[in-house]
Amino acid sequence: MRGEAGPGSYKAAYARAPFVFAIAKATALPGPILVGLMSDLAGSPSSNKALLHRMTAGGALELSRAGRVGIYRMAGRLFVGFAAVRGDGSLRAEAWDGRFHSLIYDIPESRRRERDRFLMAAHQVGYRTLRPGLLISPTDEHRALAGLADLGVLEAWVTFSEHEIGDIVTRAWRLAEFRHEYELAIARLETMLAADLEGLDGVAAMQAMFESEGLRTGLLLRDGALPPDLTPPDWPAARLLALVQEAERRLDGAAVAYVERRIAASPHAHLVEADLSWP
Repeated sequence: MRGEAGPGSYKAAYARAPFVFAIAKATALPGPILVGLMSDLAGSPSSNKALLHRMTAGGALELSRAGRVGIYRMAGRLFVGFAAVRGDGSLRAEAWDGRFHSLIYDIPESRRRERDRFLMAAHQVGYRTLRPGLLISPTDEHRALAGLADLGVLEAWVTFSEHEIGDIVTRAWRLAEFRHEYELAIARLETMLAADLEGLDGVAAMQAMFESEGLRTGLLLRDGALPPDLTPPDWPAARLLALVQEAERRLDGAAVAYVERRIAASPHAHLVEADLSWP
């Protein structure tokens, strides 16, 4: 069960490292252990080393050294997203107060690369396009974005009438598309749960758990973690979460035991730092 593509444009490759941190219940992992377990999920050791290099260069991971061995820790938005997915943090800096924070931009075509980077970064922290030149978010997340002044980006708070909000959120966050993607993820999980998950060996159980959690994580991160006040009453996120938790309950024993054996057999096991916040 090595599926790489979750719903929509979510890239499961970038979820390998945080998944390994989670299943190992670790805050720090030596490179050989991290790369080995990532390669059990998908990809070759060389491709996963390259992936870790890109994630470190992008600020998603921190790298220190113990002799010649690299020690990795999650950082930045990756750590924030990890905490939110785990349930002990939020992707947003504060609760929604009924207003929308807006970013207003007019970046010329001659700076297209900078504009594209800005839009991608803004999307990652929860802003969505209401119309060209205007991004909105239920909360102020602009502090997570760098270089706004250099790009001439302005910020403001906007309010909409109560009867407009539903339509605005539906369009900007493309809720109809996301509902369909949630339904596809739910159908996939229901198929998984109908199989003999308890009969999977350790590495297969870990791969299945990675797939199931990736279905939810991809949607949670891509829908901008909308506050419940802004989603329809029948929004399928809770149903998806319940199915993921059921899959985890059935897969956890074999998957965790496999990871523990892999770590214990490594000559770098003493460099693993346990995450004591896990139950």
